[in-house]
Amino acid sequence: DLLSLVMAQQMSGIVNNYSKGMQKNSAEIKQIQKKLKEMEDRKRKLIRLNRNVLENKETWKQSQLSQQLKNQQKSHNNNNQNVNNQANQQSDLQQNMQNMQNQIQQMENMMMNVQSHLMVNDSNNPDQKETAETEEFREWLEDVVKLPQYFDIFIKNGFEDLESICDITKDELSQIGITML
Repeated sequence: DLLSLVMAQQMSGIVNNYSKGMQKNSAEIKQIQKKLKEMEDRKRKLIRLNRNVLENKETWKQSQLSQQLKNQQKSHNNNNQNVNNQANQQSDLQQNMQNMQNQIQQMENMMMNVQSHLMVNDSNNPDQKETAETEEFREWLEDVVKLPQYFDIFIKNGFEDLESICDITKDELSQIGITML
């Protein structure tokens, strides 16, 4: 009878340990499922963001083509005017070109600042998750969107990963110095 009692206690301990292990595994499975859901949500946001970026890029290209056409028409109409009008047009075009170059330079500077901001954050925060998210963001800008020149600008302005830019608006882009996509 004592032997049966000891065996029953041992069996009870084994069953309790098995139950605890199952509960722990169940909690881990729930965490993994939660992370998978978060990744799927993030993927959907990225796809939506990518679509928006591509649409904005196409709109920008169309506006550039329209501007070129207007400039060509203006040039054609002005061929009948005197040399002073032609000089004014050339000056306007040079000014427009200079403005565009200045905007590009501002964007590049912002990107460099964002990159340095990331480097500072990485050195202050040894959390590897942030580094992986920042690298994922950089790869997305380079490989998917084909606009790697904006990386530093985003980083400088606190947009360090894909999740942080999912809901960015044109106005916000303009505020951080990205006016042309």
